Amino acid sequence: MRRLINRYIICSAIIFSLLHTTPIEEGNIEEKIGLKVEEIGNISITKDILPYSKEHRPMISMFPKYITIHNTDNEDIGADANMHSRYLKMTEEYVSWHYTVDDGTIIQHLPLNEIGYHAGDGMMGDGNMHSIAIEICENADGDYVQAEKNAAKLVAALLYEYKMDISQVVPHNHWSGKDCPHNMLSKEKGSLGWEGFRQEISRELSNITLNDAKSSFEQIDALVIKMIEKCYRKLK
Repeated sequence: MRRLINRYIICSAIIFSLLHTTPIEEGNIEEKIGLKVEEIGNISITKDILPYSKEHRPMISMFPKYITIHNTDNEDIGADANMHSRYLKMTEEYVSWHYTVDDGTIIQHLPLNEIGYHAGDGMMGDGNMHSIAIEICENADGDYVQAEKNAAKLVAALLYEYKMDISQVVPHNHWSGKDCPHNMLSKEKGSLGWEGFRQEISRELSNITLNDAKSSFEQIDALVIKMIEKCYRKLK
């Protein structure tokens, strides 16, 4: 019996060692179109990817190093995420961004591994060439504060998946000097303010990290128990 127990312990130790020393295979980030998660909070991410065009989607690849935050600068009634999605398909201006967020909707317009025209720093600047752009709606018939909170959740998910940190989240102003996102920089319309927004992102990022760690440990525990039981049956 003692010999059987010793074999059981040795088998458990080997399995545990293998689980914790085998490197996790990293996916090819250049193949990414969207986030792995399909929901942010209780909001499903709607993919409305723009077709190729020189004005909106030149299909130039990028590796994101930053996340750039914008306000839409459109207070019209109805100027929500869906309206801005339609706008991108109709305008002839050289303009595009990756996500539009309002108080109840998140829409993705560009793959996360392609550039957009949003930062005002041309084809050589890191804003256009190396950042994911998020537009936050400020329509008069929407809840602007909730839109900011939804955007904070989205940014946290992006930071977590791309292994970036809060220092890589910047306002549009950082790239071109434009007063954008105006509401955050001026703390208007009940805005969290830029520092408040960053704090909200940090809280959301902490929640994602803790929940993911808990889920990972639960999966590992279940796998270890299953493998130990299988090994134990073979040793009997």
